[in-house]
Order: sequence, then structure tokens, then C-alpha cells
Amino acid sequence: MWEVRVTQKYTSDHGIDLEETAAFRVPELTEAGEIINTFKKYGIGKMSYSITQKQVEQQKDSKQKKIVQIEDLSVSFDGMEVVKHVNIEVNSGEIVGIVGESGSGKTTSMRNLDPKTTYYIDADKKGLSWKGWRKQYNKENKNYLACDDANIVRQYIKRIAEACPGVKVIVVDTVNGLMVADEMRRSKEKGYDKWVDLAACVWDLVCEAYTYRDDLTIIFTAHTQTDHDEAGYMFTRIKTSGKKLDKICLESKFTTVLLSKCVDGAYKFETQANNSTAKSPMGAFDQMEIDNDIVEVMKALEDY
Repeated sequence: MWEVRVTQKYTSDHGIDLEETAAFRVPELTEAGEIINTFKKYGIGKMSYSITQKQVEQQKDSKQKKIVQIEDLSVSFDGMEVVKHVNIEVNSGEIVGIVGESGSGKTTSMRNLDPKTTYYIDADKKGLSWKGWRKQYNKENKNYLACDDANIVRQYIKRIAEACPGVKVIVVDTVNGLMVADEMRRSKEKGYDKWVDLAACVWDLVCEAYTYRDDLTIIFTAHTQTDHDEAGYMFTRIKTSGKKLDKICLESKFTTVLLSKCVDGAYKFETQANNSTAKSPMGAFDQMEIDNDIVEVMKALEDY
């Protein structure tokens, strides 16, 4: 087995020096060379490369809890088999999505998180929504960042995951703040490329969360939009920017998606789909609607 490591150093639009390292493991040396040639052609900034041969051992982390296990699944519709003998495993505590309209209580649900073990990324740059939050989350405590640049946010998450073992929760509030900021920064650009870049950036941000340590929970919040068809059917999902992201079901990358809403003045989470993309492990929550408290949600998922 060969490991290829490619490091890119470049300067962001904000004048911040950034560094990204990608690692790939491939069985053949020729494939390692192909990866480097691709980066030479499409990469950015100053690059360095290394190729090493190493033995890779496949290990399972005992800390991960299996929340879904499906063996030999087959599904048929009208006599046509559309899924054949599929095995699926899903582990708990990885990625959580909190979605809802503005004012539905997404940010408020984070109020009981421990600031000593939580890092808050405020992508909307509007501050948090409860009294006294500035004493809990600030630069002096080294647990707060107001930033709407998706590439910088990716860098921060990576650094926290690798260098700050005391941080157990990272909150990105909201994904839409990253999307809108990128759209506005590139508003004068014409063509389809900027929408492809935006979709790839958001997709990579969420996907990379799965590559970090198992004791780190990453929570993404997002605004929603409700679509209506000609028959009057309505469906609520994450609000996205651009047709490229519209074609992607971003919720598919989250282990749990909770729909935040305000019912008769009380903030609630919807735990299962009801004309929405809400979802949670079967049996993790006793009720369709639960109290708006992310700490209780995390406890329920850990105990599941």
C-alpha cells in the first residue's frame, strides 16, 4: 500500500495564509503518480509532495456505537428488484443537522452546551441568541470564530480536530451563511463554474467531518425552504444556493437531522420526517416532537 501526501500553501481572499494537506492510500505506485499529476494540473498555490510505502491495518474504534445495522437488504417495487443484498452500518455521534426557519430556535438550542468543550463558528456573524453568550464564547476563551469563508472554516475545523482534544463539539451556524457569502463575493462572475465551486465547497465541508476523531461531534445548522407542487403537497428541506446544490440532498450526509420550530410559543425539535427531511435513528427518541435542547439530543444519541 502506498500513501500519497500533497500539501498546498496559499493565501485566502482575506489575506490569511492557509495550508491544506490531503492524504491518499492506493495499492499501486502508478496510481500514486497519477494523483500527483492531477494536483499539478489543477492545484493552487505552492505545493509539496511525498510518496511512502506503508502497511495499513484496518481497525475498528471501540468508542463508536453502531446505531443502524442492515444485513442482506433487498427491495422490490411492482416485481422489479431495485436494491439487491445490501449491507449497511451507521455509527452514532458523528454529524448532526439542525434545520429550520429563521427564528425557529436553531441557535437557541445550543444554549446548554459546555463552552469549555465547545467551539462555536458563527458563519452568520450575527452573534448568538441568549443573554450572556458573549461571556461564554469569545476570542479570549478561544472558542468562538465569526467567519463566513468556507475554506477558512474548513481549516479551523481541521486544526481543532487535530490539535484540540479537549474540544468535543463544534457548531457551524449556519451553512447558509457560508453559501450566501460565497455567492455575494462572486456575484459579478458569470457562468456555471461558481455554482459548481460552491456546491463542491459545501459538500466537502460536510464530508470531511466524517474523517475526524470519533469523540468529536460536529453540528451544522441551516435555514429551510418549503416547496409546493401542483397537487398542493409541501416538503421542507435545507435551503440551498444554486441549481447544483438543489440537485444534492445535503441531509443525506447527516446521521441525524432535527427540524427546529416554534409551536405556541414553545421551541421544539421534530425528530422524524413529516413532509420534511427530518430523521433520527429508529427508537432514539420516544416522541415525534422533543424539547429544543441539543445537549439532551446528544445524550439520547449516546445512550441509544
